[in-house]
Amino acid sequence: VTGVQTCALPISSMLYRWQWVGIDGAPSTGSIGVETGFGKGWGIGLNAVDDRIGPAQNQTVNLSMAYHLSLSNRLKMSVGLNGVSNIQRVALSRLQNLVDLNDPKLANNINNFNPNVGGGILIYTPKSFFGASMPRFIEYKLTNNDLVSLDQLRHIFLYGGHVFEVGPHLRLKPSVLAKVVKGAPVEFEDRKSTRLNSSHT
Repeated sequence: VTGVQTCALPISSMLYRWQWVGIDGAPSTGSIGVETGFGKGWGIGLNAVDDRIGPAQNQTVNLSMAYHLSLSNRLKMSVGLNGVSNIQRVALSRLQNLVDLNDPKLANNINNFNPNVGGGILIYTPKSFFGASMPRFIEYKLTNNDLVSLDQLRHIFLYGGHVFEVGPHLRLKPSVLAKVVKGAPVEFEDRKSTRLNSSHT
């Protein structure tokens, strides 16, 4: 959320992924997004995602806004907020060949609307960055029965990285991401990227 860009020219993206082609209920994901800058240091972005697998559908619309502030000649800070509209549906009637639909726990399909808000902060220089974010502040306990669990818990993300110049035309950018969720062990993910003949990080 804190990375919404400040360039006045809009940037758009589209993605569609369909796995296990030909299998009923195969997972598929579609998304579309656009972001642009406005004013002095402001950025705004809109993203919509449709995610499906088996009888479950998850549709999310996310509106993000960020402000980029210069703390010094080299040090900057970006603060962002986002609003989330999330709809979760599970058509239990599609499971008729797998479960007993006479079970009262499975009598009704699941249809939940879960609005939420989130935010984050990013502090960065031309070569280093550190940030923290919580995409969703509000927790939802949505477990409907023993078969389907749709609980939404708070996730805290901590991330940082640095750019190392290993040659006149080569830069190495390692970074690490930590995900913290209540009741689960902390997860870590490290990434490394390189850039050739580039004057930008």
